[in-house]
Amino acid sequence: MALARLHSNQKTVDVTRYRRQFISLLIGLALLLSACGGGEGSVNSTSGFGVKGEGPIAIKAVGNAVQTPGFGGWAKSMVIVDVTKPAGQQIARCYNSQLTGAAMNTVPCSYLLESSVGQWRVIFGFDTRSPFAAATQTDDRSKCFVSSCDIPRISGVTYENDSVIVVARKSSDSYLSGLDLGFTLILY
Repeated sequence: MALARLHSNQKTVDVTRYRRQFISLLIGLALLLSACGGGEGSVNSTSGFGVKGEGPIAIKAVGNAVQTPGFGGWAKSMVIVDVTKPAGQQIARCYNSQLTGAAMNTVPCSYLLESSVGQWRVIFGFDTRSPFAAATQTDDRSKCFVSSCDIPRISGVTYENDSVIVVARKSSDSYLSGLDLGFTLILY
């Protein structure tokens, strides 16, 4: 078997030997990752995509997805608030991508609530001025099918340093009003 040799600066390098060692190292690394149940990888790019998926299923996560709050795309936080429950028990369900383990979706997900007439402040504990907020009223108005029903509606959200305020008003005027059942708030 012929060995390929390179001569550089009076040193001889056996390319075949290093190639075999490199392949052995890759095989060992693959076996180690397989035995450990997976691995963590990183791809950094100064231009273009860091990671790009194509196909019928481009991205699949078996577990929670996490993204830094200052970037767009995935949900950073989700909370369902039931205003009919006593204080301290009003967060019915939640998700906080900035935590780890079971705390990510264990109520209250380290969120805090404050309220005043027509306003609910959800304190997330991280800068909420970059993500997008989407608020939806959680309500059952099945008995009110006419436009004259004077029910509270979410009229918008206000961004603060570490919180988002959900504002509700009566449908017939501009006065602040309390929500009957609650709301869902998602930060993207």
